[in-house]
Amino acid sequence: MKFDKGRRQIIVFLVVYLLISAMVFLTTFPYLSFKKVPDTLEIRLYSLFSILAASFVYFYTKRMFQHGSTYEKTVNIQTDNERREQEMKEQERINQENKKRKAEAEKKFLTDKVAEISADLDTIPSDKFFDTLLINMSRCLDIVQGVAYALRSSDEKYFMAGSYAYYTEQTDRTFEIGEGIPGQVAKDKKILFMDNVPEDYIKVLSGLGNGSPKYLLEVPLVFEDKTWAVLELASFDKKDFNYDYFLTLLNGSIGELVSKKVKSL
Repeated sequence: MKFDKGRRQIIVFLVVYLLISAMVFLTTFPYLSFKKVPDTLEIRLYSLFSILAASFVYFYTKRMFQHGSTYEKTVNIQTDNERREQEMKEQERINQENKKRKAEAEKKFLTDKVAEISADLDTIPSDKFFDTLLINMSRCLDIVQGVAYALRSSDEKYFMAGSYAYYTEQTDRTFEIGEGIPGQVAKDKKILFMDNVPEDYIKVLSGLGNGSPKYLLEVPLVFEDKTWAVLELASFDKKDFNYDYFLTLLNGSIGELVSKKVKSL
């Protein structure tokens, strides 16, 4: 049978107390049994022994209870720390599971959206291809305005090849790779998300009046490590998703088709 530290201390105290009681009894037994009258020295020794024994019991008892209280506090602190550590581990596990589920749900969402965007695009004529692509993206991603720039093989410049809800008199805008924001996106082959877009950069006209989207997404369409087109997509709402994964899915789905359509323009 195992005892904790507090119980062991109580047992030791009782043993010591019984030993002292036995010693006191043996010391006084001759006087109680034989009615012997003690002399002065014996009285003094007996008194001294009694005082020492009483002092020992007092201080040992005091120390034992103080130590027991400290031990109990230490055990409680350790228990609280272990409980908090266990709770933190459990919360971390829950957070990791939630994060994993969220990532899986986001991947499924983007996979479905890319499938909707690329649906039946291979049947669209080249001159209507980018207009249709932007319409599909507006439906799937709540885009309010979009412009597509395709690579012209004759001079290696990008020109406006399609638009959605975009009204401008300047239809001959061109840029080279690395020039301006879309040119830099074409060079880097990475999605660029911009917030707080200047009001004069994009203007959307509708029956409800004029509006200026605050968010802009620059999307390079890449196939075989070459940027064949750049999409500028404007929105009033922030698009918060895994851009790299979306770009990988999109280029994997329509990258080759885009290159063929651009070559036939």
